[in-house]
Amino acid sequence: MTYDVAIFGDLLIAEAELRRWKRAEIGSRGNRAIAKAFPGSKNDAPQKQVALVAELAKAGFFRLEESDGLVRVRGQFHGLAFRKRARALAALFIAAARFGAEGTVTFLGEGVWVGYEIFLHAGRAQLRVMTEDEVRRAAQDPALDMISGHFEAAVPLTAWPQPKDVRD
Repeated sequence: MTYDVAIFGDLLIAEAELRRWKRAEIGSRGNRAIAKAFPGSKNDAPQKQVALVAELAKAGFFRLEESDGLVRVRGQFHGLAFRKRARALAALFIAAARFGAEGTVTFLGEGVWVGYEIFLHAGRAQLRVMTEDEVRRAAQDPALDMISGHFEAAVPLTAWPQPKDVRD
């Protein structure tokens, strides 16, 4: 079964701490919450945050948009690509808590009842698996429309054959 995983959320982080987060080494090894949430995924070698974000952008649609202390998270991966990178994705946002980031990032399966949330508050991060009801509610988030809009905008409508008018 194929499916996609949408990634969305907003983080508040001071500009100086954002710069420190970007220079930080990110890795999932030794994090029990990540190992428990994603038992089928492997730990990647630790790497700098900017290198990890660049790698994630090549593996799927993934973007961190920064503006005045707000980091908007938007992404989408095919299920296989997500499973391969799930621990690295979780580690990326869990690490942001060390730099004072506050907010929530959600990983939400599309077409399957799979979801994870990472809450960041007061220098701590909590990763948890969402219940089916929570996944259903999260599927109503308007941020998902923005992610889907990325794919609609990526292919110009003129690239598709235009339907012929069959009416006389």
